[in-house]
Order: sequence, then C-alpha cells, then structure tokens
Amino acid sequence: MSLPSSYKAVVVESAGAPLTLKDIPLGAVAAGQVLVKVIACGICHTDAIVQAGYLGNAFPRVPGHEIVGDVVKVGDGVTAFHPGDRVGGSWHGGHDGTCRECQRGLHQMCQAAKAHGVTVDGGFAEYVAVQAEAVVRVPRTMDPAEAAPLLCAGLTTFNGIRRMGVEPGGLVAVQGLGGLGHLAVQFASRMGFRVVALSSGAVKRDFAMQLGAHRYVDTSVEDPVEALAGLGGAALIVATAPNAKAIAPLVKGLRSLGKLLVLAPVGGIEFDTTVMTRRGASVHTWPSGNILDAEETLEFAKLHGVKCLVEKFPLKDAEKAMARMLSGHVRFRSVLVMDRHRATDHRRRNSPASPPRLTASALLPQPEGLNTVFSCNQLNPEESRIISILIDSSRLSHHLKTADMAQKPWRDWAYLAIISTQLFGMLALDFVPFYPKSLYAAPSAPLHFLVSVRSIYLATSGDPFFAAAGHAPWFQAFLYVEALAQFPLAAYLVSRLASRKPTSGPAELAALAFGCLTAMGSVACCAELWAMGPDVVKDEHKAKLFYGTYLPFVVIPAVMAIDMYLRLLPRVRAGTVKPKRQ
Repeated sequence: MSLPSSYKAVVVESAGAPLTLKDIPLGAVAAGQVLVKVIACGICHTDAIVQAGYLGNAFPRVPGHEIVGDVVKVGDGVTAFHPGDRVGGSWHGGHDGTCRECQRGLHQMCQAAKAHGVTVDGGFAEYVAVQAEAVVRVPRTMDPAEAAPLLCAGLTTFNGIRRMGVEPGGLVAVQGLGGLGHLAVQFASRMGFRVVALSSGAVKRDFAMQLGAHRYVDTSVEDPVEALAGLGGAALIVATAPNAKAIAPLVKGLRSLGKLLVLAPVGGIEFDTTVMTRRGASVHTWPSGNILDAEETLEFAKLHGVKCLVEKFPLKDAEKAMARMLSGHVRFRSVLVMDRHRATDHRRRNSPASPPRLTASALLPQPEGLNTVFSCNQLNPEESRIISILIDSSRLSHHLKTADMAQKPWRDWAYLAIISTQLFGMLALDFVPFYPKSLYAAPSAPLHFLVSVRSIYLATSGDPFFAAAGHAPWFQAFLYVEALAQFPLAAYLVSRLASRKPTSGPAELAALAFGCLTAMGSVACCAELWAMGPDVVKDEHKAKLFYGTYLPFVVIPAVMAIDMYLRLLPRVRAGTVKPKRQ
C-alpha cells in the first residue's frame, strides 16, 4: 500500500506545553522496526507526567503507550510481523537483551529500556514506529479502543495480581473502582478469587457486583479494615485509587502473610510496621510487564469477557481528553481513536459511567504459576452455560444510562431545593422595594401580585425584618449583597443543579461561594432575631422564624459549602500535574 508523506500527531513541544496537533514527515522504516497505522491509543496518567516534564526533557515528544493498530510496513530484519497484522505497543518500547533484567525476562526493567511516549515517540498519532521486540500481537476479535488500555492499565493489574501467589478461592480486596479498579475486580474474580470491592457511595454497589465482586463495602459508611477483618482478613489487597490516606490503613485488613499490592503511585506512604511485623504482612508493587505478559493479558481478557470501559475522543481532542482524565470525570479510560476508525462515542451510545452487563461467576481460571497464563477448569456444558459472560446490547444501553443518572449525588437535589427557595424569596420578597413602583404599586401593574405575596408572608410569619418601616443599615447592606452576588450565583446554580449530570468545577466553586455568603448572612439574621424583644416580634413568631426559616439557611448552605470544598480538592490536586500551565 502507498504511504503518505506526512501524518498527524499530537506533540508536546516542551515541558508543560499544551498538546498540539501537527503534521510530521513520515520517514523511512528503520531496520528492526515495524510501522504501525494507529487505530486507537489510550491515555494514561503517565502521559500527563511526561507532558509536565517529570520523566526527562526529551522534547518534542509524541506521548502514548497504549497503542493498537495494523502493521503497514516492516524494516529490514523483521520476519515475525507482516503488513496487515493487528498489533499493539505498551510502555515497553525496546530492550537491549544483554542486561541481567533482560536475561531474567524482565524486559520492561531493562537498564537500557526504551519507553513509548517517553524516550521514543508514542501512539498519539496516525502512525508510529515500534521496535520489533516490543510489538504485541492483538486479537482481531477485540475492539481496538477497549484493547488499548489493557496494554498498560490491564497489563499492570493482571500481571500484578497473578504474581502475588494467592491461592485459589483466596480473599482479594480491590480499593477503588476507577480505571484500574474496575479491571482489577474483573481479573481477580475470573482468576478464581473471592473479591471484595472497596469504594465510596452506595450507587456503585450494583456496578461492583456486575463486574464480579462477591461483596461491596461502602467506605463512606463502613470501615474497610473492620469489614475485611470480619471476613477473616484479605490474602491480597489491590490499591488502585491514588489516595495515600486511604491506602495506608489497609495493611490492618490483611490476614497473616497477606500482601498489599499498590498499583496507584502516590509518593510516600507511612505504614504501621508493628502490625505488618506481627502478621508477616508485606507491601508490593508491580511494573507493567513484558511482551508475553501483554499478550497473555489480552488473551485472558478475550477468553473471560474482561471489558475495559472507555470514552472515545478524536485525535484533535487530545487536550480535552487529557483534561477530562485529570479532572476525574472520565469513565473509566480515555482513548484517542483515529477519525477513520471512530465509532459512536460511548458518551452518546452508552453512558461511560456504568458497567458492562456482566454475569459474574464462581470463576473459571486457576493459576499454574507465576510465569504462565492461567488455564481454565474443566467444565461440563451446563456449567459453562451458567457461568458464561452474557452481554445484551439493549439491556446494556439501558443500564448504562440509568447508572449515569445515578452519578449525581442525591444531596444535590436538596441543595437545588434550598437555592430555588431562596431565589424565589429574593424575587418575591427581598427585592420588591428595589423594583420601580410602576411595576407593582398599582392593582393593574404586572408585578402587583408580589405585594400580595409579601403581605401574606408578613401576616403568617411576623418577620420583623420586612415589617419594619425602614431597614437597618446592616440589613440594607445585606440586601445589596444578595442582589449583587447571591442572586446571580443562585440563578447560575439552579441551572447547573437542575441537570442530571454531576457538578462541574465552576459550579462547585459557585456553590462554595453561595453557601458561604448565604450562611454568613443568615447567621447575622439569626443573631439579630434572637436579640429582639417581644415588643418587636412575638415569642411564638420568633421561634418559628428562627428554627423554621433562618436557621435552615445557615445549616444547609454551610453543609453545601463544605461539600463543594471537598469536591474541589481533587480537581486542584489534579491540576498540579501540569504546573507550568496553571
């Protein structure tokens, strides 16, 4: 086939620079290399670290190490691959074959290792040259976009779990249900282990069970260590969510000689070595895998129905896809798909926040050893039928949409109710004196009904702030703050919170500001109201106003402000990955 003279690629020109789509000349294929026409390439957190310049200064660089495509040309000396072969590339981009690590088969740890997207150009491009010794064979029956993340996230998870030496039927806990976690649950369950999923939020329970978990622990209401201890302790805990404070205590949930496998690098973590020593517990990591490991990961996933849930983006939207991943909004892996191959985006076809319609089983495979692929148990036809993985596309679509709607916390509806109430109160009560009298004074005026609303409120509540002939200076200032700050914030928040989608960063920041302003203003009203004597407000009216009207506008907005602050923290932390662009 004829090849173009140039191709499009996403390039990082320098440390901290944005991802830029450029045309790059297509050079000759070097000896020992394979030229791959890229179909899909996953986005990993490591790509953001490369972009920030934390893994060296070899720029300009094309990121990407979760590559799937077709061979279009091979260089001199390459006999194992031919044009038309479906292949992939992982983190491992080449090795020297002579060092001690290579002699032990640990090619990904080679002292002179090459890494796709780090030391050599990666797959954020229409074409990529891959060293023949780093080429992975990819089954054609697999969706390229779903297979791509398995070459890093899947490989690391699968390889790490199977090399921990857990006996068949052992208890394996998976912390987190994100990009790594949702794969870890599937791999562990299909390896024959009893799986406990640890995550926050009751809405994830069904998701975890459909992935293959035998039990779900909602860490927002249940202590994961106590839950695991009640089950006799875990033989293995797989930490996939990058939260040092959540990972550190998990060693207490291990049984004797249990292992904690940390797959989410978070820097320094302090562990209770007293507990570890008493139980013989240990902490482990696992660095990806070699080519054989990658091919075994794909084969295992194909045979046992392990599915990586992805959101697809065209190459030109690489910056958007990266930002979505760093914000934590992607469900569950971002994948760049070349335009000529791009199918319907998962965000439109199926909600990305939900699981495949999997029927979890009592599990097929049993480990033969550390360096071999898992083999299946012998099953009769009836057993095979019962535990087979069933994916019904119409039911899947319905379930995904339902799960996506459930991602919005129910407390947001309470926030919407209180903000809508205050918005109505501002328009119907607080701001009436600011309106031109021609709009409400005459009985025929368009807003005259507000006079009736205000009169009914005063008659039933006896609110002294509105009954007074003139407002105190501080209350006048309070009304101006409402008009200039709280009102536009409230209007914006009502439009955002009325959506079924989870809150965005700007909405959370606006809710934080609105909550603080409302709570502080209501505190002032509560204090003034409490100090008023019976000559100003009757006792029965005072209690009703204090507890029924003003105090809720202290408590709920304050809770909302704290909630939004906690939601914003991960976004701020994620933004520090690229400091030079802040």
